[in-house]
Amino acid sequence: MRSPPFAVRSLRVRHRITVSPYIYILLPAAVLMLPLRFVLGWCIAVTVHEWGHYLALRLFRIPIWALEITPFGIRMHTAQLGNKEGLVCSLAGPLFGLLLICLSRFMPYSALCAFVQTVFNLLPIYPLDGGRAFRAALGMLRLPVQTVHRIENLLFFFVAGGTIYILRLLRCGIVPTVLIIGIFAQKFLANKRNNGYNRGDDDF
Repeated sequence: MRSPPFAVRSLRVRHRITVSPYIYILLPAAVLMLPLRFVLGWCIAVTVHEWGHYLALRLFRIPIWALEITPFGIRMHTAQLGNKEGLVCSLAGPLFGLLLICLSRFMPYSALCAFVQTVFNLLPIYPLDGGRAFRAALGMLRLPVQTVHRIENLLFFFVAGGTIYILRLLRCGIVPTVLIIGIFAQKFLANKRNNGYNRGDDDF
């Protein structure tokens, strides 16, 4: 069951905010299983990343209807974006992550988490940021929608297959391999289910 929404005023915009129920499970588990410095580093990296998306959306004056706090970021339910806006807003989060990486001397754990998050999000798989940027770039070429989806599907299987093959070469074991397969399967299903902005129907 979702948490009851409430409204806050931010930058003259009222947002309905909800908290994913998964955060009540995964966050305490992370605190118990991982060093606190990595948990805090991850929280800082996620915050900086999402601020990049948020500021880019505000720059283009894109309406944001609601925010959902999840263990892996913040889902921003927005109005539909054009290809230009989608390209810029998709890349804004990873770019802010790169800024945090540049501060590795002062915030090593946050920079490490930002590096992992940025590399993963730039994979050209929808609905990751890289996949959204790739879709927007193809849209700017005015390609037919069916052609765009065919290209995305081919690229998805190429990236997923290559990643799993590398894990096998590195002898990472069955657990990481199954985890990666699960993540790719979830992204593939999300791609089939949604055509919105970020991680959902008209989401960022």
